[in-house]
Amino acid sequence: MKTRINLLLSTLLLTTIMASSISQAEESVDYVYANVVDSRPMYETQYVEVPQENCWQEERPVRQPRSHTGTILGGIVGAAVGNQLGHGDTNKKVGAVAGALLGSSIGRDVSARSNNGGYAYRQVEHCEQSSRRRETSYITGYRVTYRYHGELYNTVLGHDPGDRIKLRVAVTPVE
Repeated sequence: MKTRINLLLSTLLLTTIMASSISQAEESVDYVYANVVDSRPMYETQYVEVPQENCWQEERPVRQPRSHTGTILGGIVGAAVGNQLGHGDTNKKVGAVAGALLGSSIGRDVSARSNNGGYAYRQVEHCEQSSRRRETSYITGYRVTYRYHGELYNTVLGHDPGDRIKLRVAVTPVE
């Protein structure tokens, strides 16, 4: 039993001594500033498809709606003339119908000739979709060269440090 207690105490003492020596061997950290010799941005290029619409004016034939005014006026004038030329009630009625038919036909023909075949030319807008490739560049970081104790060092930072860069200097004893 005494042996076990002695072994336990020895282990405890040894652990305490090791813990104190480990705590004495911890790093000593300090912060200093070094002069920046060079700082250059690093770029990444990305390509983006940009949609665009191209439109232009074009002259196109457009079908004109047919007017029935000539046919109607021709029919009225023909009926009136046919009515005047007929003798007696029956002849006047037949003359009016014949005149209306003949006048409608003449009116339709005259109206068709003056309508240029039913077409007119108008400006019509046409559009088509396309895309163009656009290059976009952006800064991904900075390649920095600095001098510390007469030596040049390089690093990459996410920002431009300016004229000075902050350094963490750690001293650790070697056994």
